[in-house]
Amino acid sequence: MPNMENYFLYEDYQYQLIAHILVFGFGAMLAGLVYFAITASSVAPKYRMANYLGCVVMVSAALILFTQYKIWNDSFQFGRVGSNTVWFNPTLGVNAEGQASLSPGDDAALPTEEVKQRLAGASVADGSMLRVFSNGYRYMNWTIDVPTLQIQLLTVLGLSGAAFFRNAVKFTIGGLAMIYTSYVAQFFEPAFAPDADWSFGVNMFWLFYFASWVAYVYILYAVYTGVFKQTGHMHPRSQKLMRGIWWLFVGSWTAYAIAIAMPAIAYDVHGAVTRQYLFTFSDVVSKVIFGAMISRVALYQSAAEGYAPAIASCQWDALEGNTVTNHRNDSNDEHSHHDGHVNQDRESQQHSPVVPR
Repeated sequence: MPNMENYFLYEDYQYQLIAHILVFGFGAMLAGLVYFAITASSVAPKYRMANYLGCVVMVSAALILFTQYKIWNDSFQFGRVGSNTVWFNPTLGVNAEGQASLSPGDDAALPTEEVKQRLAGASVADGSMLRVFSNGYRYMNWTIDVPTLQIQLLTVLGLSGAAFFRNAVKFTIGGLAMIYTSYVAQFFEPAFAPDADWSFGVNMFWLFYFASWVAYVYILYAVYTGVFKQTGHMHPRSQKLMRGIWWLFVGSWTAYAIAIAMPAIAYDVHGAVTRQYLFTFSDVVSKVIFGAMISRVALYQSAAEGYAPAIASCQWDALEGNTVTNHRNDSNDEHSHHDGHVNQDRESQQHSPVVPR
């Protein structure tokens, strides 16, 4: 069955809000693509893959958001339904009272048996080619982006070899399990329509939805223990930023879960608009902002290991502190050692940059 967005009559501002947020998301991904591409050269080769993976995510997400915008525009038309001038889906047709109607130009508010039969029998030959908006394309995009976003974390952590592969496999399996269980759940959304009387659909939605939560909790555990508990070797600035990345990761991914459950929370036009905003803002936060923070960690780590372009990009003055290894020493010991040699070290620092706290 089509997603719930297809079954409502939209005031012009409601329809435009969804169209505009999809365009905003598309533009944000293109901006992120440019940022990751132009900053990659400032990052040491060891960490540069984080930027390249960010570019992959941006291209994938931009394509899907443009597709969503195009389908949104193609699926609805502006006209009079009953006494209202609204945007509606002419494939499914709804009269002004929200009752199922198969009359030309109307749209069905509820997934009745008649509508189900029409959906099943639609074909190009008889001129009934379906025009329905679908969130399913987002799940296909997440198939690419979810594992890639998690692998970005492994890249800046500096893992390689078997440790990298082992964690990447865990993250990918957990991510795909989360995506595909919630993907199946979305097909049962119309069960929450008023008077739908489809208890099987409700049960199946919750079964797959909670299965996706099990996978999500596993991801949180695997990522926290495999990445965020392993940052002790990183520069203090990187460690601070990684703490922020963790909470951004949890918050934005949980927002997706709320958006997926929106049919059960508010099966109406307001719920439809809210869901598209949750989806798209979560896209921007979890991909663009997350990626920018990861890129910054890669830059800090590159600078901490003496990569000159990264030091110049960070604009660190190299006036105090020591190398990233020495930052793990007690701060008092570090400063007492440094104070006695600051004048002697100034000249050598011009050739061997040191990194501040």
